[in-house]
Amino acid sequence: MKSCNLVHACLSAAMVLFPAALPALASGTRTVGPWTVVTYDKPDGRKDVAAILSDSDSRLGLAVRCIDQKLSVMLVPLKNDTPFEASTGVRTVLVQADEGPSVEARGNVGAERSLTLSPPGPLLARVLEGAWLKVSVPIGDGRFRPVVFALEAAPAALADLVTECPRAAGE
Repeated sequence: MKSCNLVHACLSAAMVLFPAALPALASGTRTVGPWTVVTYDKPDGRKDVAAILSDSDSRLGLAVRCIDQKLSVMLVPLKNDTPFEASTGVRTVLVQADEGPSVEARGNVGAERSLTLSPPGPLLARVLEGAWLKVSVPIGDGRFRPVVFALEAAPAALADLVTECPRAAGE
């Protein structure tokens, strides 16, 4: 798996991950295994934290973020082509962690063509506990395209995020 170290892809994703702050205002960006973690220190002492992991062909990123102590999990386009192109509203994807069963996850497609999955807590728990996550994305005609994320180093990459969103796993 490639990490999200491509400058253009990460800056594009950062704009989605921190819509209210320019990437240049980030307090820190670091790589933890295949994850890119961006932290933004707020004036009140709190932190906004986002971590992104790309799939093997770097078309989609799995983004987990804690903004104003609110957890969100998103599928973020890293290239111009995305299965959520020109689409708004609710979409459904299939999620499978390790060898477990596939379950439906629903989310809202935003203007930036990312899919924010809801509720985020159960999906975060799968990311923290699993070795890999397969997300099957609809491509039309009832067909799905699988996107596989290797979850190595997830607990270390997401440690700050879990600290800043203490109820994250329970949502």
